[in-house]
Amino acid sequence: MAHLTMQEIEALLTGRLSTPKRLDAIRHLVAGCGPCGRLLLLAVPAKEVESEVPRPWAEVAYEECLDRVFAKIPRVEKQWQKEAEKLATVLELLGPNPQMLERLTLQQVRTYRGWPLVEALLRRAGEASFRDPLAMRALCFLAKDHAETLESGLYGRPALVFDLRARAWAELANAHRVNEEYERADEALAQAFLYRRQGTGDPLLQARMADLEASLRRDQRRFAEAIALLDFACSIYQSVGDTHLAGRALINKGICARTAGEPRDAIRWIREGQAQLDGRRDPRLAAIGEQVLLDAMADCGQFQEASRMLMGSGLRQAFASDPLNLLRLRWVEGKILAGRDRLGRAEKALVEVRRGFEERGLDYDAALVGLELAAVWLRQGKTAEVRELAQDMLDTFEELEIEREAFRALWFFNEVCRHQVATAGMAHGVRSFLGRLHAEPQLRFDPESIG
Repeated sequence: MAHLTMQEIEALLTGRLSTPKRLDAIRHLVAGCGPCGRLLLLAVPAKEVESEVPRPWAEVAYEECLDRVFAKIPRVEKQWQKEAEKLATVLELLGPNPQMLERLTLQQVRTYRGWPLVEALLRRAGEASFRDPLAMRALCFLAKDHAETLESGLYGRPALVFDLRARAWAELANAHRVNEEYERADEALAQAFLYRRQGTGDPLLQARMADLEASLRRDQRRFAEAIALLDFACSIYQSVGDTHLAGRALINKGICARTAGEPRDAIRWIREGQAQLDGRRDPRLAAIGEQVLLDAMADCGQFQEASRMLMGSGLRQAFASDPLNLLRLRWVEGKILAGRDRLGRAEKALVEVRRGFEERGLDYDAALVGLELAAVWLRQGKTAEVRELAQDMLDTFEELEIEREAFRALWFFNEVCRHQVATAGMAHGVRSFLGRLHAEPQLRFDPESIG
């Protein structure tokens, strides 16, 4: 069932809902829907619910509880309408630039303190996550600090403030992850869990925290844990009827599978997620999910279909202000072109992408692209270019002291190039190994397994 509207709640109160819809609404509330339950949590003190409603809750007793709760809804709705208006104002004051935080005077901080200020800081942090990770972290720190200063009784129930603190700490953990500060991310997440245990039990907060933890576990290469967490988040979103967020979790699950080197699983889960995701609510994730889908399809040899999808995707426009993802899209395009034997165009794309990664210091990615470029050059008979490329990649890995098995793989490729026995299959084999090694650091390089 979808979330209840205010009109449906009022109809439930006044007895204007039909019996089937009335029972559906009650079941929905009993299931623990976060958005619909927030009014209940605000309106009824915890001790009142525990003392007056028997457990397990019989339907009649629960309806009596609803009668008491909904009598207070107009007052609560008015309170949260004021909070929403404050949020809109503080978002406008902050503006899209994180530096605009200095616009807020001490008096304004006092006026908007509580949920509006914390929520505004977290929203601006989310917007900065890809553009400016350091600003994202700074904004999350401020949100966490403001949440910590709130009196526990600010909204009538301490549990609501604990929920807000849990969310702020969880988003700070995500900011640490984006900045590759994984130990600090784990510490912040642990604090978020402590606060959540004292909170309302909001299932949507649980799902959001599971989603964020999954991203951390993915970056830590703990893929089985990440996928289990995303399954948990997806089940919550489905239970409260939020198909968009369920789709979001499925797409993240597909991205995780792609990172783990499982392109077929990635294709299946991303497509399931796309069917549920509302691209207007999260256009960035929709675009990234489609890009990862195209990449997984290329790895599975589905070049014709991937080419058609890429042409009609609009991803170049979607990533117009995101140079790194635009570069990754160009990489996918190069792979598709190579798979379709458009070798000249594939070469041009891969040379461009390799140079772009090197300029950004992404040497591991540059090596992966370099091996795909080597395979294209070998198919074209450009052995001299391949020898120079292999030596250049080996020198770079040696200078950076890249992990031993990756260096061994590139050393092997350099040797076969130097002795002029390299093949496109060998280049693909070494590239495949480096891709899997990034996900499974325990792997050992075996020259006999390379084509």
